[in-house]
Amino acid sequence: MRYTLVELKRAILSISFLLSVITMAMVMVYCVNETIIKMLNNELPVSDIKIAELCRSVLNSDTALFAIPIVATVPFSCSILDDISSRFVKELLVRVSKKNYACSKIATLVISAGFTAVLSIFLFETIMCILCIVSGEMPTLNTDTLLLSIELMGKYFIFFAMWGLFGAILGTETDSKCVVYASPFILYYVLVIIKSRYLHTVDAIDPRLWCSGNSGVITVAVLLAVLCILGYAMIRRRLKVV
Repeated sequence: MRYTLVELKRAILSISFLLSVITMAMVMVYCVNETIIKMLNNELPVSDIKIAELCRSVLNSDTALFAIPIVATVPFSCSILDDISSRFVKELLVRVSKKNYACSKIATLVISAGFTAVLSIFLFETIMCILCIVSGEMPTLNTDTLLLSIELMGKYFIFFAMWGLFGAILGTETDSKCVVYASPFILYYVLVIIKSRYLHTVDAIDPRLWCSGNSGVITVAVLLAVLCILGYAMIRRRLKVV
């Protein structure tokens, strides 16, 4: 447990984590630049803007969805590969058991990638609130807005975690940081192409729909659970030859 907290501190307080949160929030702001311009020019009443609904539409946009698989790998997905390639893991295993090391890495990967989603959504909604106030009106804030924001944070927590863990597993297996960062995006793109061109009726393989409904969220949760098991097994296997 103590080592898990150390790893979480290392991940959450890192520059890469901060960079990933800011980058994702800026991508989301970019997706609504036309809305922002109209609002600041008083062409669009603030009362017509529902920030949580706007956030949901942004996260379902192609631009944001293409960015997510890349951004999710930035906080901590290279950590296992870094430990192994630098031989630091040898010194670490003197004080930490292999089981504890593997469990801590998986937990930290999931939490750091997931909280990238949570904080980027929070930052985006905060920026939109500030812009609404600058325009001269308070945005509409109520229980429904809060519940929708929490729902989005929960859904995209597991969505980001899944991509971050997938990149970490494949990149560590191939000993390549390029694979860590690129493989989630490539898989996402391939699945979209397969769905669009060949399997038009099979919505389950379309990652663009995984956070738009309950069945999609279940798919992501199952994939995340499978990846956690595979990741644990992969780390334990790699540690045998360290």
